[in-house]
Amino acid sequence: MTRLDSGMLRLRRDWCDPTDLINAAREATADAWRGRDMRTELPAGLPLVRADAGLIQQALANLIHNACVHTPSTATIMLSAGADEAAHEIWMAVADSGPGLRADQQGRLFDKFFRGEPSRAGGLGLGLSIARGFAEAHGGRVEANNQPPVAHVLRSSFQ
Repeated sequence: MTRLDSGMLRLRRDWCDPTDLINAAREATADAWRGRDMRTELPAGLPLVRADAGLIQQALANLIHNACVHTPSTATIMLSAGADEAAHEIWMAVADSGPGLRADQQGRLFDKFFRGEPSRAGGLGLGLSIARGFAEAHGGRVEANNQPPVAHVLRSSFQ
């Protein structure tokens, strides 16, 4: 977070396959979602994206972990990706079938130190803020919506 805030974060971009990024984040968070219904929906032939693979994997892992912590164990978690060829944009999503976001959470979800349900989860409230910072460092963005299923979508340009 300090490197993000200070502008000292240096990206190590290389061509990455979005499917590999999602699968690596899924594997990194296996302990968090073990025993849950975790699904992956990835179309074949997604375009490559120039990104710092480690940072994007961490951003996705933070989104997956957040979905696991803030939904009932019976909630389905869906990982998906796609491309908007016209906008030269790729998106990766972590969606869940949990109860959704309260109205007072939506505007603050990606703020530093914000914790949705402090009594249910540990941590400092930095995971989603870091995910947003890593996405923005790539020229992308992270969005959350409250339409079932709740999705955190990472969007970034590709060439």
